[in-house]
Amino acid sequence: MKTAINLVAAFVIACAALSVNAATYYWKPGATQGLWTTLENWSTEGVDGADATATPGESDNLDKLSDFNIDLNQGDYKIVGWGSDAGAWEHRNWTISNGRLTITGETRTHSGNWNIETGGVLIFPSGSTFYPGVDVDSPMYVNINNGGSLSVLGTARFYRSIYTVASGGELTFQPTSIRTTSSKANEINNNGILNMPNGMILGQYDTTSGATLTLNQIAGELNLGASIDDTSASNPSAFRVVFSGGTVNVTGDVTFNVTSVALENSVTFNVTSGKTVDLTPVSFASGSSITKTGDGTIILPATAPTATISAGKLALSASTYDLAAVTFEAGSVIELTAMGGRVDSANSSIASATFAATIPATPGTAVLYSTDSTVLTKAKTDLDSSVPTG
Repeated sequence: MKTAINLVAAFVIACAALSVNAATYYWKPGATQGLWTTLENWSTEGVDGADATATPGESDNLDKLSDFNIDLNQGDYKIVGWGSDAGAWEHRNWTISNGRLTITGETRTHSGNWNIETGGVLIFPSGSTFYPGVDVDSPMYVNINNGGSLSVLGTARFYRSIYTVASGGELTFQPTSIRTTSSKANEINNNGILNMPNGMILGQYDTTSGATLTLNQIAGELNLGASIDDTSASNPSAFRVVFSGGTVNVTGDVTFNVTSVALENSVTFNVTSGKTVDLTPVSFASGSSITKTGDGTIILPATAPTATISAGKLALSASTYDLAAVTFEAGSVIELTAMGGRVDSANSSIASATFAATIPATPGTAVLYSTDSTVLTKAKTDLDSSVPTG
């Protein structure tokens, strides 16, 4: 019993010590870069206060009223985030490089710039919150520059923020449900690597406003693991997706249920085997084109855009398809997924594809119609050869 009492007492004392030791740290160099590990760069008394006796720890907050430009000196550090006093977020700038910083608590900002530079890794883990651009007209710019990495794994909200991933930068956005508030414009602009393993579902926090969120896939890679949706019927916000370059790696079944989705240039969709990306809602600009790679399946609008199916499957449902602008490469598959589809227009490359059907059919029932005898002959030959004999 004595041991148990001592253990409880030790635990209480330890918790009290953690509470007492939690502090707010001020960054004395301001916008001038300094090392995290230099004690003279820190104070717990103010930006002009005495030098700190230790660097910030995982129970500590950083001052909301300071600019920060920190070289993490190849270290791995963890802090809570901002202090808890509401409204004192100000219009400040952050820059980190050369190490890892994890912020476990709540972080709200007004306008300014957050820059993650070469070697810098900033993580908002599960259980944290990151709300940039609160209650401002000028946006908060979150810049993931060449060699930098930002992971938002907890709760996120769009107020007035612009995320930009430069070539060589990487942004991981893991929350499934993202909420907007205020009638402001928000953007995610990708030129590097953007990971969205859970896709994104946009909800509305303030239902009286009309916020916008635009996802611009400009260059580099978008790794998309699930659908992108705006599912709230009463949501006055607008969610737009624009594909204008790079590669979209589809690793889950993906649909787009948003205000608008457009393809404005040449984009590659690389679809994992067994997965499907449905592009029927996409508006294709004049001169735009897609290249389909990977062993998975793509679904195109009935009036198909300029496309090259270099691998995997193109799925056709019961509609009239114009495939004149679609080029099929050897090994590609045209998959009939419903009875009564029609292909009246196709180019000679259709001979490189193989027709297949994933629908139950009875003898004498038409699964495909066409006024093009070449298409019918090709489809009949391929489908007949796939039916077991004997």
